[in-house]
Amino acid sequence: RNSGAVATGGAAGAVSDEAVAELQLQTARKLRQLLSTNRDLLHLVQERNWIPLLLSWLQLHDRPSVQVEALWALTNIAGAGAEQHNSHLLLRHDAVPILVRLLSSPNEEVHEQALWILGSMAGEGAATRDTVLAAGVLRPLVGCLDRHSRSLSLQRIGSWALSNLADGQPRPVLDMHAVLPTLQRLLGSPDAE
Repeated sequence: RNSGAVATGGAAGAVSDEAVAELQLQTARKLRQLLSTNRDLLHLVQERNWIPLLLSWLQLHDRPSVQVEALWALTNIAGAGAEQHNSHLLLRHDAVPILVRLLSSPNEEVHEQALWILGSMAGEGAATRDTVLAAGVLRPLVGCLDRHSRSLSLQRIGSWALSNLADGQPRPVLDMHAVLPTLQRLLGSPDAE
């Protein structure tokens, strides 16, 4: 890096990394807000190809606030529509491995949002659950729960995600050796939820 500026071409000149980061954050936040209040925008999100862009922002590990907003927007996309699940939109863009990798992020809020999407996808049915399991979610999820054992919010979201991964017919094959110590700790928790 020379000056830390990114050339944008044309008369606009150069834009700093900070300006790009702020634009990404504001864009993801606005999209998240719009999708939370107007689920009919889903067709526009697809037409404008926003899902690949949001997924690319999840890989900006030095910008956890952008990651969180992008995750939240993706949560709204996956749950958009009248009584319908749209995880297939995320599956089409191979989101699951990206979401699983986020469980190794140093940011707890990134973990919570990624777990929320993965748990929601796993709860949609056996096929989606099996896709999430096949991406290797179990060990990173357990590791995340163990690293943040004092975070009630993360424990609740992670427990819910884990239960969705273990639920459904036909029953999934789970590595119980990986899950048992964490499951034992969760079952001994004083939290009623």
